[in-house]
Amino acid sequence: MAYNIGAKLSLDGQSEFKEALSQSARALRTLDSELNAVKETSGEGQGEIDALTKQQEILKNKGEILSDTMKKVEEELKKCTDEYGDNNKVTLDARKKYADLSTQIAKNNKSLAENQEKLNKATDNSDSLKGALQKLWEKVWLKAAEFSQGR
Repeated sequence: MAYNIGAKLSLDGQSEFKEALSQSARALRTLDSELNAVKETSGEGQGEIDALTKQQEILKNKGEILSDTMKKVEEELKKCTDEYGDNNKVTLDARKKYADLSTQIAKNNKSLAENQEKLNKATDNSDSLKGALQKLWEKVWLKAAEFSQGR
């Protein structure tokens, strides 16, 4: 039977960095699950506005986590570059994480903008409907007043 007896070398702070990335990934997966649940249960009218508002909150939370994670990755990338140079495996891994995270941030920002546009449209439609119903209600009251006065 063969045994692999190799020493595992951990760079200072590397395990803490990986743990921070793992925690961020777990939080992002949770927010993605919440976002999918809200999207699946959204409806029309006020339910749609509530769902879009909740989606916006989730996307903002996701953006905050991504931003915090990006700061950690930037620090790690600088540390690796200073300590090991540009072409070291650890530095290249950190650079890849930075690029992947930049893509996630861009996608999240796009989703935020698209969701805000949908929310604005739904709110405008709701406000227009409320205005139209208010005008109709006023006309009904005027006709009811005329009728009750015998006109």
